[in-house]
Amino acid sequence: MTMTGKKYTKKLLNYTSTNREKKIVKSRLQCGSNTKTGDALGIPRRTIDRVINKVVERAQLDGADEGGQPKILLIDIETAPMMTYLWSLWQNGVQPAAIETTSYILSWSAKW
Repeated sequence: MTMTGKKYTKKLLNYTSTNREKKIVKSRLQCGSNTKTGDALGIPRRTIDRVINKVVERAQLDGADEGGQPKILLIDIETAPMMTYLWSLWQNGVQPAAIETTSYILSWSAKW
């Protein structure tokens, strides 16, 4: 069963919350398409679509992936520089009293 480019198998049954969802997912895995599943169960195809999409979304939120790949979150944080008063450009240690403003987050972005 392919949803949004990912392949799900019997593992999808672990994310069903009702007997009705379990019955529909089992039938979907056997029939191979939502239309055939709807015909076999006497349920409209759109109902099958909604149930399958809900179960797939639940699985994706839990991080299920057929390939066993880890879910990776990329984070980019942009920070403002720390401002200090220095006597020399080559001064190694900066005393806390010389700090005018500390750094802070300007913006951030994240993507799975």
